[in-house]
Amino acid sequence: MPRKGVENLQPVKTKAEARKRGANGGKASGEAKRKKKLMSQIYGEFLAEKFAVNVDGKKQDMTGEKLVNSVVKKVLISGGAAAVSLMKEIREATEGQKLTLDGPISIGLPPELPKGAPDA
Repeated sequence: MPRKGVENLQPVKTKAEARKRGANGGKASGEAKRKKKLMSQIYGEFLAEKFAVNVDGKKQDMTGEKLVNSVVKKVLISGGAAAVSLMKEIREATEGQKLTLDGPISIGLPPELPKGAPDA
């Protein structure tokens, strides 16, 4: 599938112009990699932290990893647009990475909505 804006591309006319475009592309690529690495560090630190969370009226200490797991489960089980959006974000964040899933995986379907009820 062609990229957006391909029709706006101009052919390179000189070697100097090609060098300049290549350097600019390399700088932009490096900046994008630095931002991605920073976000990975922020996520890693969040997952390692402990949080005091109220669960069913009881205060519990949870790691960030357990907290994220419980929230993701609730969103996916609820279904609707939020679940689809979350799955899209997870797919985009992990694109190109090898993931290993262990443990049982079950998908619960939400109860059917009455006719005329708005979707979530």
